[in-house]
Amino acid sequence: MSGEEVDRKRSRNSNGNPIQRNNDVGEPSPVIHLRNVTPEVSQLSIQNLAMSFGRVKNLVMLRQKNQALLEMESQQCAQQMVEFFKDTGYAEVDNRRVYLRFSKHTELSNSSQTSKTLLVSMFNTRYDVSGVCTITPMIVFQIFGNYGPVEKIVVLPKNDSSVNNHNRIQALVQFDTKESAEQVKNALQGQPVTLGDSVTFTLDIQFSRVDEITASSPHNSLVVPKQNINLFGQQVQQMMMMQQNAMNPMFHPMMQQQLQQQQQQQQQQQQQQAMASMYGGHGAAPQGWGAGHQ
Repeated sequence: MSGEEVDRKRSRNSNGNPIQRNNDVGEPSPVIHLRNVTPEVSQLSIQNLAMSFGRVKNLVMLRQKNQALLEMESQQCAQQMVEFFKDTGYAEVDNRRVYLRFSKHTELSNSSQTSKTLLVSMFNTRYDVSGVCTITPMIVFQIFGNYGPVEKIVVLPKNDSSVNNHNRIQALVQFDTKESAEQVKNALQGQPVTLGDSVTFTLDIQFSRVDEITASSPHNSLVVPKQNINLFGQQVQQMMMMQQNAMNPMFHPMMQQQLQQQQQQQQQQQQQQAMASMYGGHGAAPQGWGAGHQ
């Protein structure tokens, strides 16, 4: 029996009637199940793809399973997306075939998706980030500390479950509130980061299932003091500069501009406080002093 005859036989049921292929993608649902979401496929790329068919309500990256769950604003939007890729069964995302079908879920719970702790993946599709540099809690703090009140950081060690994520390093970053974590996630999701002159990676961020993390080892964890957070940030910067092999994060130009503006504001506040302290709290300063004085 030829291959064509086999395909023809498989396309018909026991009565010899053509099999309807609608069930191949499951029953229509606002939630789409994505397979083959390998480490090369970023969350931002999936979001951009889905936005062509409507508003994305929720997106859950199941990295350990190389899968994802995508909830669209309506079932109609989800149907349009699945129907668009129905002929091939997959969409090309970051040079990977991501397979789509309707999920058995009809919605994704918001409560399970929000947390004040973010699971951060730092990955490069071309090489293993951990093989070319050491990502420390201090480096992670430098990336996230200027975008929200960080409380704790834990850099996760490589383990057996990391085999499918060999090109990425993961960390847990805990903020003061869920709202802060969500704002930081929206601001930094999919952004590129450069360490030194050559090491680059992309941020892939999702909410962690763990709301309160435990920072036990000083080698891979960091607890940020609640008092004098600005002073702590300065100390972290000084420690990084003192390390011989330290590599300071350099962001995307837009992010770098935001960071510089924040640093300038902090410097101005510190100068004003210093002047107020020197001149008895009256804020008087010698003529010619200002924000740009060196």
